[in-house]
Amino acid sequence: MPLVYTDDRRLCFLIDTGASHNVLLRDAYVRERDLFGKRGKSNYLIGMEGTPEDVFIVDGAITIGGQTLTTSFGVLDASRAMETVRIITGLTIDGALGADFLRSNALSVDFGSLSLHSGSDSRR
Repeated sequence: MPLVYTDDRRLCFLIDTGASHNVLLRDAYVRERDLFGKRGKSNYLIGMEGTPEDVFIVDGAITIGGQTLTTSFGVLDASRAMETVRIITGLTIDGALGADFLRSNALSVDFGSLSLHSGSDSRR
């Protein structure tokens, strides 16, 4: 599964090319609140379990591969589902970066090497 860590390794995101929006898990938002702007408007997303979830939107700046990227996240409480992922994989995933993030930052995913690419550089 394609994952990317922020340069300071404080956050780990799943790259979800099928997702239209970025998601930040509520636990990560609480833990890393200083990286994100104030709580914004509410919205709905279809959660990982296929049901509509009420989320609030925050803006954040994350640094990946030496480049600081600003984007919006829907903050979602999916702690039960992600605890299952952590038990199975041993990884703590803090959210997902969707297709809009990739498109707006001109990034592509190499599924062979599980890395992000922008031009000629790659980020893990």
